[in-house]
Amino acid sequence: MMPIKNWNITKMSPSPRLIPQWKDLKLLINNILKDIKADEKPKNDVIVLSDWPETLYQEPHQPQSKPFICFYAIDVNYFVSLNWVEPHSKQIQAVLWVQKKDTEMGGMIEKMKFPVMDQVPPVEAMVHTGSHHMLIAYCGDMRLRLFEDHQQAFIFLGTVPSRFSVSCLCYDSEAEILLSGTLGAVVTWLILPNSRSLQMAQTVLLFDHEFVQGFSLNGPQGSLLALCEDKVRVFTHQGQGQLKERKKFTPTASGSFITCSFTCVSQGYFYAGNKDGEIHAWSLDQGNFLHSFQAHSSSVICVYSRPETYTLLTAGREGIVKEWNLAFGNLLRQLNIDEDLQQLQFIDDTTFFCQTTHTFSLHHLPYFYSLFNVCGSAPEQVQRVCCGHNWTRILCATQDGLLRFL
Repeated sequence: MMPIKNWNITKMSPSPRLIPQWKDLKLLINNILKDIKADEKPKNDVIVLSDWPETLYQEPHQPQSKPFICFYAIDVNYFVSLNWVEPHSKQIQAVLWVQKKDTEMGGMIEKMKFPVMDQVPPVEAMVHTGSHHMLIAYCGDMRLRLFEDHQQAFIFLGTVPSRFSVSCLCYDSEAEILLSGTLGAVVTWLILPNSRSLQMAQTVLLFDHEFVQGFSLNGPQGSLLALCEDKVRVFTHQGQGQLKERKKFTPTASGSFITCSFTCVSQGYFYAGNKDGEIHAWSLDQGNFLHSFQAHSSSVICVYSRPETYTLLTAGREGIVKEWNLAFGNLLRQLNIDEDLQQLQFIDDTTFFCQTTHTFSLHHLPYFYSLFNVCGSAPEQVQRVCCGHNWTRILCATQDGLLRFL
C-alpha cells in the first residue's frame, strides 16, 4: 500500500493590487513631485573659500560734526554717539546702533534715534560704566558729563567738575573705578552709591610728568596699562581706587608717542604701536624689549593679536588694515578702508568697527586661511575635494611645492 504523504498546505497571499488605494497613490504622487522639484533646482558646484573682509554696516555722517562713537557690550553689542549729525542735516541726535549676537540674525544692525534735550558739545572722550548703566563724557571744558545709557534713553544727569583737563577716559568694571588721563598724572574716580555723581579717589603723579594719551585694561595679570608718551606704565589696583606702579615698557630707540597696545597672554608678548607707524614687542615675563618693525606710513591706531593663527593685525591712520605673519614677519594681506581713519577697534576676533571723517562702519574679517598658517609657506591655490558621501577635504598647494590635505 502506497504511504500517504504529508502535504504542507499554506494559504496563498493575495496578489498585489494593480490599482493602489487612493491614500497610497496620493503619497506616491507627492513623493514623485518632490523629487522632480528637487532635480529642477539649479545646482551650484562652485564653492568659494575666501578670507576677504565683509562690510556688515556702513553709514555716513556730516564731517563737520566730528561725532565720537563709544562701544560697549552687555547682552548685545552697542555703539552710541551723542552728537550724530546725518548728511545734509543740521539736527544733532543721540544715535544707538545695536548688533544682535544671535547667529540667526546674522549680526543684523538695528539703529535707534533719541532726541537731544540739551545740545552736547563736541565729545572728546566717553566711556560706559557697566553695571551702573551710565555714560561719562568729557567735552573739553573741565567737566565730566553724566548720562543714563540706552535703558533710560540717554537722559542727562549732570556734571562733575574736574581739576584737570582730560585726555582720555577708561572704566575698569572689575575694580569699579573710572580712570582719566591728563598731563603728568593718572586720576581715579569712584562712582557714588546713587550712581549720579563721582568722587575723585587718587591722583597718581608721573615721575617724568608725561602726557597720558590712553589706557588699556588687558595688561598682564589684570593690571592697568597707561600709555604715557613714548612708554607704557603698568599699574596694579590696591583697592578703594588706589593704584601703584609696578613696571614700565620702554622702546630702546624710538621716542615717538605710543598710540595703542595689546597684551597677548597666551603668547607671552606685549605689543604697542606709535605715531611713526612702528610696532614694538616686549616679553611679558621679563619685560625686556624684543623687536620692532615699520608697519604703517602714519600713526598706528590699533594693534590686535590672533594667537590661534599666530598673526598680528594693525591699523594705520592712512586707512589701511594689515595682517602680519608673526613667524616670519611677512605681510599676509591688507585692507584699504578709507583715508583719515579716526578710530578702529576689534570687538571680537573677526569683527571690528571703525570711524573715518565721513562714515561709521562695521566689518567682518574671516580667517579660513588659519588652517594653512602652520604650514610655514603661503597658500597659492585652495580647492575643495569631495572624498565620499558627506566627506570633503580641502586641498592646499603652497609656495614650497607641497600639497596639503585638511
